[in-house]
Amino acid sequence: MWKYFIIILKLGYYLIYKTPGIFIRYFRRNKYSKEYRYNYCRKILLKISKAFNVKYHIEGIENIPSNQTFVLYPNHQSNYDPLALISIIDQPIHFIGKIEVKKMPYIGRFFTIINSIYLDRDDIRSSIKTMRECQKRIEEQKDNFVIFPEGTRTRKEDHRMNEFKAGAFKPATASSSLVIPVVINGTYEVLDKNVRRKQYDVHIKFLKPITPEEYKDLSTIDLSNHVQEIIGNELEKLLKNDVKE
Repeated sequence: MWKYFIIILKLGYYLIYKTPGIFIRYFRRNKYSKEYRYNYCRKILLKISKAFNVKYHIEGIENIPSNQTFVLYPNHQSNYDPLALISIIDQPIHFIGKIEVKKMPYIGRFFTIINSIYLDRDDIRSSIKTMRECQKRIEEQKDNFVIFPEGTRTRKEDHRMNEFKAGAFKPATASSSLVIPVVINGTYEVLDKNVRRKQYDVHIKFLKPITPEEYKDLSTIDLSNHVQEIIGNELEKLLKNDVKE
């Protein structure tokens, strides 16, 4: 709890000062471009990263294109993962998040301001509709998305991944977008109230994109297994480095 008290002291005035802007952009989203809204949120999240003393170790950022639609598929260690990705990616990205996120203070506002989509995991019909909406936005609006294929963050003590869900890859394959695997490690410590460090090292690695030509003959199950394998192998290396340190 002391950890969060310190963060509130660091950010209290700043968040109070920025709160009116958050709500204005939430209720008047049509007035502002997606680029403007995304950059507005990103500036705030960079402040939050600084307050938490997060240091990002980034590899492969050049694998994110600026002229082609893509879907990022990261492993999911913490609720901090989306904040980390927004902080380091300078072009607008959107998320498919669980419906519960929409009700979270501040975080839900950020997600909505940047036009993310909410998924009801308990309603199969709603889930299918959400994935189709994602595909449509990729095709018609050229929006780039982040989808966590595990469906929820891992709660394993060793921080290894849950099994990927094949349906998560449907928006990318149906819209012929690049599939970019992403490896995240270290975010599980940032929001853990029992872990206090002078600096939180977060490693994020963007792996080589998988093109439509490469996955055209694969089923979504095969593609899901392939992406899980390559992310898992890279994550294993990072987790072993954690043990050595």
